[in-house]
Amino acid sequence: MATTSSRLDTGIVEIGSQFYVEREPGERLMNMVRNETANIILVRGPFKSGKSSLLVRAEDEAKGLGQPTCYIDFQSFQDSDFENLEILFQRIAEKLSLEINNIENPGNLWNERRGIKNNFTKFIEEVILEGETILILFDEVDRVLNSPCRDDFFSTIRNWDSLMKSKDRWRKLNLVMAHYRGPHLWIQDVNQSPFNVGTQIKLNAFELKDIKSLNQTYKNPLKTDNEIEKLMHVTGGQPFLVRWAFHQIATQKYNCVGELENEAIHKCEELERFLQRFLFHMQKEEKLRKSLLRILKGRRCKDTEHFDYLKSLGLIKGDSPKEANIYCQLYEHFFKMHIL
Repeated sequence: MATTSSRLDTGIVEIGSQFYVEREPGERLMNMVRNETANIILVRGPFKSGKSSLLVRAEDEAKGLGQPTCYIDFQSFQDSDFENLEILFQRIAEKLSLEINNIENPGNLWNERRGIKNNFTKFIEEVILEGETILILFDEVDRVLNSPCRDDFFSTIRNWDSLMKSKDRWRKLNLVMAHYRGPHLWIQDVNQSPFNVGTQIKLNAFELKDIKSLNQTYKNPLKTDNEIEKLMHVTGGQPFLVRWAFHQIATQKYNCVGELENEAIHKCEELERFLQRFLFHMQKEEKLRKSLLRILKGRRCKDTEHFDYLKSLGLIKGDSPKEANIYCQLYEHFFKMHIL
């Protein structure tokens, strides 16, 4: 069997990689970048569904058009950066300044009398937006959800949407935010309006046509339509799982989808690391584990919040709690081993 690559991209798929799958939501984002229209764009998808790979391509597209850009990954921030709003906004301002204006200490420009939120907004307006159209990308914004900064951070972003509609300078801003939890959770203070702005782009699973295309890229290790459909059933079209499965078969670690399904879950370190992240959520929240356990046993999920959370993680599918099912066979095998 021909081997197309000896390395699997476990994080961001490199720009120019033949293994990157173009999807319609990604093309929508690229068109918005090309149009340079002021917008807040929310890219939503489960863990390892391709959000970061899409964001770096949007940044590359904007750079090709001559736009200033700044990609900020909140996973790279320290826990201490989320302890209060002033620290968080100053960290973001420092990153923006280094990438765009080369200002070493943007906090020196802030006026204490204005307040933290107004200082940050004024900094964006007067310093970052003084030139041409700019693209700012916030990745992994879910990290803010568990911090004391949550409501103030997202209400600040929501205020920017109003400014984009009312002030010429703010029409130079395109802001993309990647997340997996729903925006209805972003502001929970009953005294503030919910976060209900922005254009939403949802990254779904690979379709059958995407898997067929990847099969060709990998020199057709799957020989029949039945094998391709079997891979879809085992992985649910989850982007990382599909690429991982092709890599395993193309590099001859496993000979077929059936062998991969039965053996890899016990032996493959890459797959174990991917799945352990979900297990961590279950171990940390006992009630969530019990909800997933009910679904594994074919019973309805009683808790709507648990249903929404498990679905946002990509672990279940279904339009309502009573229709919830485990997302794919691979997940079913794994969780039956670890939480039953």
